[in-house]
Amino acid sequence: MQKGILFFILLFTGFISSAQLRLPALVSSGMVLQRDQPVKIWGWNLSGKEVAVSFNGKIYKTTPDKDTKWFVTLDAMQAGGPYDINITTDNQSIVIKDILFGDVWLCSGQSNMTLAMSSLSEREADDIAQSANPHIREFQVKKQYSFEPQENTVGQWKEANPVNVLKFSAVGYYMAKALYEKYNVPIGIIHSSWGGTPAEAWTSPAGLREFPHYAEKYNYLRDTVNLKATLERSEQNNDNSFKVHYQPATLFNAMIYPLIPYTLKGIAWYQGEANAKKDKAIEYTTLLPALIHGWRDNWQQGDIPFLIVQLANYMAPQKNPSEGGWAWIREAQLKVFQTVPNTALTVAIDVGEANDIHPLNKKEVGRRLALAAEKTAYNDKSVVHSGPMYRSMKKEDGKIVLSFTDIGSGLIAQGGELTRFAIAGNDKKFVWASAKIEGDRVFVWNDDIKDPVAVRYAWASNPEGGNLYNKEGLPASPFRTDDWER
Repeated sequence: MQKGILFFILLFTGFISSAQLRLPALVSSGMVLQRDQPVKIWGWNLSGKEVAVSFNGKIYKTTPDKDTKWFVTLDAMQAGGPYDINITTDNQSIVIKDILFGDVWLCSGQSNMTLAMSSLSEREADDIAQSANPHIREFQVKKQYSFEPQENTVGQWKEANPVNVLKFSAVGYYMAKALYEKYNVPIGIIHSSWGGTPAEAWTSPAGLREFPHYAEKYNYLRDTVNLKATLERSEQNNDNSFKVHYQPATLFNAMIYPLIPYTLKGIAWYQGEANAKKDKAIEYTTLLPALIHGWRDNWQQGDIPFLIVQLANYMAPQKNPSEGGWAWIREAQLKVFQTVPNTALTVAIDVGEANDIHPLNKKEVGRRLALAAEKTAYNDKSVVHSGPMYRSMKKEDGKIVLSFTDIGSGLIAQGGELTRFAIAGNDKKFVWASAKIEGDRVFVWNDDIKDPVAVRYAWASNPEGGNLYNKEGLPASPFRTDDWER
């Protein structure tokens, strides 16, 4: 037994001494680096000696810090490739091959971001068959959690083709495809998501300071003894609700922090289902900004464009005006878009499925995300990236008159008369209303309510039939004109 242990130690020691130079999984052959910006390359040199990075006829030299970690910053490059990078120290050399420069997007969230193209194998069979494109690539981050920030992750860069694309995030792929077709530059997707997970699990430990109940829980569970005791209690009580990867900051530490030195074009976020319960939906209005600010603070790229997918319609449609359900989380997402700089909102209330929390029309969601990216990250002022957004109201002759932003070429009622508008008087009881478009405004009324004070539109978990759009075919976000508590 002792000889076996000694052999293992010698083998491990030999591996370390012969492999002083290490790179993170993200910095590897096939990667897409961000164009038109200086980009960081990093790794570790266990010997602590100088590292030389040769790229595009230039040599960048650096010395590891006390933790053996090193960085170099490559000069900005235009879109193109492929290139190689040669990294050397002492007698060791690593060559990273087939590198492209283009635009890099981080796609994160829960199951609707996770949902892979393989789930669309029948619906989008032609797209999958025609997906071969070496200029669209994805790095899928392995699912893992941690109570301490991690330096590395597991994954590899893969180019789009009918085999590889089956494991790509469907939303991420269709967004990348649309951007590639528009700008004809390589698109890299870093896909880091996990189904069922709440936003607090993706929030940085610093961001949690604004939420004492999360910060205290995080600090408590970081202690291995406390975590073990919590798991044992859950097992004894047959409580399956406690999941370690649902706990505050655990996914930020393991699935976001290792990516942070990598230069990005922007971030796409499809999450909210796990925070849609009544109390959490209210909290989301401040929790999601904390997540965004925490990520931006760590990346140190200023206000990185952050695209938010508003939750799709889901569950059985209700016959009468409802108290909201998922409408509250959609309102929180809308408020974040309206208050946090350099964000965009992709409305998806018309692409959901009543009986499936994972709707399959990811192609349209990806297309709309690309429009949001064109407006926010590419500064294309000509693109109409959003459907109508409620701006203001006034009362006029027993009706409520609504004004909107983002009307594009004009407002339309898709498929017939406007539906899913509800109106209320001072009693706060909403009833269905008639609604009509006149120019750039919408008039809403109910003959039985002589003095209306508030309007709600598409205010339900599944506002099926809501049909206020602009002429570009983009749906209006659900909204309410009141500020009444639930």
